[in-house]
Order: sequence, then structure tokens, then C-alpha cells
Amino acid sequence: MVYNDKKQMEKLIANGEDSLVKQIEENNINYEAYNNSENYVYYMRHIKEKLIEHIRKSNKSNINIIYSQWSGYLEKEHFINSSEAILKYKKKEYINYCEVHTSGHASKEDILKLIKSIEPLKIVPIHTNNPEAFKDYLNNNSNIIELWEDDKVYNV
Repeated sequence: MVYNDKKQMEKLIANGEDSLVKQIEENNINYEAYNNSENYVYYMRHIKEKLIEHIRKSNKSNINIIYSQWSGYLEKEHFINSSEAILKYKKKEYINYCEVHTSGHASKEDILKLIKSIEPLKIVPIHTNNPEAFKDYLNNNSNIIELWEDDKVYNV
């Protein structure tokens, strides 16, 4: 199931992503699905205050917010779109707030350690300037590397 945000849908339509819009609409959920919100994880780049308030009204359990961006964005001199809302909600008694900074910038050694530990069937390098290097990193196991083109839709 997919929760679709109105603004995200408008952007997809404006970008001509008609087939993706259709898929999202076919698998759509609405706010009612969050009436039993302990069964859901909702990823959001920016806090949706209306959604949080709906969850709060329909389900009296605490809401977990895991903030995974750079903590500096919560300092006034580095504010981004969601900074004020995050600061507002992290103080609420019904919010379990946790900061866990995640970054897409792992070292070569860390990437190889992860690959070895999970033994993936396929690897698609993203967020890199040199995806071809993965074939060199894995030497005899480079057949699991798939190099995908930007701006192209792939089925997984």
C-alpha cells in the first residue's frame, strides 16, 4: 500500500509520470489506514503536521519520530523546510523522538563489509560518481552488479 501526498502526486503529474501515478492510485491508502497506526511506518522527508494530528486523534499511543538528517539542520542558522516542525513535535509528550544520523557516504571498506555480510543477489550502485568501480571492488563476483541509467524506470 502507498500513502500519497497531494503535493508529491502533483509533481509526478507535472513530470509526466502517468504510469507511476496510476500505480500509486491503484494501491492508495488514506488517512483512515492510520487509525491503527502502530502497524505502519511512514517515511517523510518533511513532517506532515496534519497526518501526525490525525494519527494522534485516532490512536492514543505515542508516535515515534526518527530524525535521520544532520542535526545541524535543527539549528537556526541551517534551518530547512521541516526544521521548525521537528523542533515543535520533538517536545510533545506523545512523541518518542530519536535522532539517528544516516548518511549515504560509506567508505569502500564498509560497503564491501556490508556486501559480504548480506550476500545480495543483485547490487545496483546509486548515489555515486563511479558506479563502475563496484565491479572492480568485487573482482570475481562482479556479475551481481547492475549499472542502471538515470531517469529510467526499472522493475525490481
